[in-house]
Amino acid sequence: MGRARCQLAYKAGELSSDRRGYERDPGGGLSGEAVPSEPLPFAEILRSRVWYRLALGQIYDFQSTIFQPVGGMDMIARAFVREVDGLIRYNAKVTAIKQDESHVSVTYVDARTGSAPATVSADWCLCTIPLSVLDQIDLDVGAPMMNAINAVPYGAAAKIGLQFKRRFWEEDEQIYGGITYTDLPIWQIGYPNTSYASPSRAVLLGAYVFDSPFAYEFTALPPEDRLKRAIEYGAQIHPQYKTDH
Repeated sequence: MGRARCQLAYKAGELSSDRRGYERDPGGGLSGEAVPSEPLPFAEILRSRVWYRLALGQIYDFQSTIFQPVGGMDMIARAFVREVDGLIRYNAKVTAIKQDESHVSVTYVDARTGSAPATVSADWCLCTIPLSVLDQIDLDVGAPMMNAINAVPYGAAAKIGLQFKRRFWEEDEQIYGGITYTDLPIWQIGYPNTSYASPSRAVLLGAYVFDSPFAYEFTALPPEDRLKRAIEYGAQIHPQYKTDH
């Protein structure tokens, strides 16, 4: 029991370094002996709220194992396109939705050319237009439905992608995928989980903020200013932001 308590003590040693990393990694030869790393002060870990982030993966809809499509989430939409090729009308901006006892009619214009309105009819219409946009469209619905559409608020959110000329998070800091959570307005930095050690350019998630005052601040800014803010705050975590973008 005494040895077990000693091994589990919060101090520099082989057991803790096997999880948090070594000051000098184990190797071969006369100088290959590992040097354990010093743990962070316990008070600093408590102030970091790391416990809150460790539990994030246990949230109901984040349960392991989580997979992502090769090539990005857009590959799911492209797979649907392959199955319904020729049935999709792109750049169709809906201007009106009307219905009677037997049919629903949708009027739209080409968002690129501004062509004359066209109308299609069907037995059913599955509408996925966000309610904050739908309430600006000419709708043939009753007052209770329109009141419900007008009453639903949406939370502010912003995601910012940043491209860098090298994968400095991997080359300099040995970060391969995952997320850095911060208390900065950008909230988090997400690293690509594919093409590790690739010599090409790469994009990381420079900010993902939502349901907070910072989200309203970011969404109120022009895109150019959002990028400037993301680089400014992100450089406090990765100084390479300034030289590798």
